[in-house]
Amino acid sequence: TRFKCDWSSDVCSSDLTTARGPAIVVLEFWATWCGPCIEAMPHLSTLQERYGDRVHMVGVDVSDRKESPAEQQPNSQVHVDRIRKWMDDNAGKMRYRVALDDAAGTMDRTWLKAAGKNTIPATFVVANGRVVWIGAPTDLEGPLADRKSTRLNSSHT
Repeated sequence: TRFKCDWSSDVCSSDLTTARGPAIVVLEFWATWCGPCIEAMPHLSTLQERYGDRVHMVGVDVSDRKESPAEQQPNSQVHVDRIRKWMDDNAGKMRYRVALDDAAGTMDRTWLKAAGKNTIPATFVVANGRVVWIGAPTDLEGPLADRKSTRLNSSHT
């Protein structure tokens, strides 16, 4: 799966299917009700700030749609507004981009389930369109440091 995201936007759609953007993308799957996800956000924000535009962190909100019919609709503005409010209420924790899974759970199905992951948080590092690492957000620093000596540094030399 390849990526399409408006890299200048705080909230992206879940349509990450065409090649665009940076060489290194970190997809962090999370939900507003997930304690470990929320605990990892400051660490992920620090990593995003450290690597700047060489790494693009995208928090993908999954498993977070309410049962209300309004939130179950494709491209639900009610869902988007609720996540934006949650982000506003938690300002400072999550200083990186956010994508919202669609009502059909496409990101959950095509990333988490396809990788055999049944719980969140879960983190994927994608380089040059390929998944190069899957793990916990608390373990992300090592894989990014390993990539640092090659691709991450080459963009600023």
